[in-house]
Amino acid sequence: MRRSSGSIPWTSIALVAAAVAVLARLPVLQTWWCLDDWGQLLRASGTVSAEPGLPARWLSRHFYWTMTWPLFGMSAAAHAVLRLLLHGLAAATLVRLARRLGLGPEPGLVAGLLLAASPIAFTPLYWASGIQELLAGVLAILAVERWLARGRAAAWTAGACMVISILAKESGLGLPVLFLLMHLTSRNDSGHRPVRWTVIVIGLVAATGEALLVARQFATGPDDPYRLGGFVTVIGNLGMFGRWLGTPGPTFAGQPTWSEVAGGLVLFALWWTAGVLAWRRGRRLLLGTVVAASFSLAPALSMFQQAKPYMAYGAAAALALAIGSVLPARRLERRIVVVALVVAALAWGATTTQLRIRTLDDHGRPADPVVRAALLVRETVASIATAAGDAPIIIFQQPLRDEDLEIAERDGPRRLRDSDRVVALGGETGLARALGRLDVTWRSSLLETSPDAEVFAETAVRLEAWGPCPEALLRAAVIDIYVGHGRRAMSELARASALGVGPGRPGFDPVGPDIQRDFLLDVQMNRQASWLIGEVTDGGITMKEYLEARELLDRLAETIATD
Repeated sequence: MRRSSGSIPWTSIALVAAAVAVLARLPVLQTWWCLDDWGQLLRASGTVSAEPGLPARWLSRHFYWTMTWPLFGMSAAAHAVLRLLLHGLAAATLVRLARRLGLGPEPGLVAGLLLAASPIAFTPLYWASGIQELLAGVLAILAVERWLARGRAAAWTAGACMVISILAKESGLGLPVLFLLMHLTSRNDSGHRPVRWTVIVIGLVAATGEALLVARQFATGPDDPYRLGGFVTVIGNLGMFGRWLGTPGPTFAGQPTWSEVAGGLVLFALWWTAGVLAWRRGRRLLLGTVVAASFSLAPALSMFQQAKPYMAYGAAAALALAIGSVLPARRLERRIVVVALVVAALAWGATTTQLRIRTLDDHGRPADPVVRAALLVRETVASIATAAGDAPIIIFQQPLRDEDLEIAERDGPRRLRDSDRVVALGGETGLARALGRLDVTWRSSLLETSPDAEVFAETAVRLEAWGPCPEALLRAAVIDIYVGHGRRAMSELARASALGVGPGRPGFDPVGPDIQRDFLLDVQMNRQASWLIGEVTDGGITMKEYLEARELLDRLAETIATD
């Protein structure tokens, strides 16, 4: 198609889409490491050894991190910049693909801007481990664009991008089948059919091998995180992905309602119906986009509880092309149109990005799970780094419920549970990497803790600095009295006394006049069965109860000081 003298070049259109993809997402530079990131960092830095044999997702979970660690180290912002650039490349490549498919400049720009500003792209940009989706997505788009080009070299390039996409994430597993369908329905490039058949066979082998690796290395049993469901799970996940793809606002990973799932299924039903009708009229592109989106989502549809919005990154690109394909194939001769589209995309992308970062849940925490995890890591590292000094660090998970106390007494002083904070930090290993020190442990008891240790209590709402072990024992004792664990409180008070807290004279009675028996009685009489330092059991905790508990802690501290 020849360009009139006043129209905007395709290269400029692609660059505009790439610029919007980057500029609209600049707030993601505020992110930090969390969740799965720690495993990648620890392997890349040599802290832990990689498992023997060829790993699943070799490109995005091993090779990428091995290459970037010497360049960026622990700089989360530098890694985020690279992800932003990859997202910009995906938007620009989608514009090139739109041109290859015969769309006009204006529909091509719309497709690129839709992917650039899509809410689906937030998590792969904010979360370092989201590099898996970005690499698989941008390589898949590039593979299809090269497959549609003429020539032997283009076919081989498409095959290379296809295989690398497969090695990045399972969303690329359907590419060989997509290429096969495109090859069987195309009359172009007939002189290079043997090459294309060879590429398809190589892709099928690579996809089969990667699928076997994933099945072997990711636990899919009935009680495992990656367990698989049946037909109902597939339909439900398809509806969830449809709902996530169809919403223009921020997309969180919360469980959609059945009405929202039904709306998502309607979106796919309309997409398939429109595609089939367009096919009958001789227009193949719309049907091709829904086929590509379905192949991209297929590996995630059977997962019982791990289907997440960010897994639809490739499907979002297909949907952007589908929307572009139904627009009039007009040229971009008026720059005011470009300005209006760019401003709208920038505003949309920036607004949804800020909403994802700033929206809070009912507990005052970030609603987005990845943003919440990154914040937990930041808060934990900042609290410990500024208050701990050189002393060994204990993060105390106090067993407040009776069943938790039974577990702690049975299993010893090790970590009681994998809380949100533990998961976000990757346990002791992730926190040790973040702090640059190895003397950090979670414990459910302070009775055997070193007197020199600095204790931080993990509550449901924050990490509280309780000071040196003797002082922390007193705080733990008051809380145990408050929740009815009297025997444990006696042991903690005795341990505190042995470490020199209190008058320090021989025969010190930890529950006698030295700590004011009437004060302990007052604590017991005011005990609330539902009080759990911010957690919820029988009836929840009110602000009054929380403030009352803090007052009790302060009163005990004053009592010890006056003695």
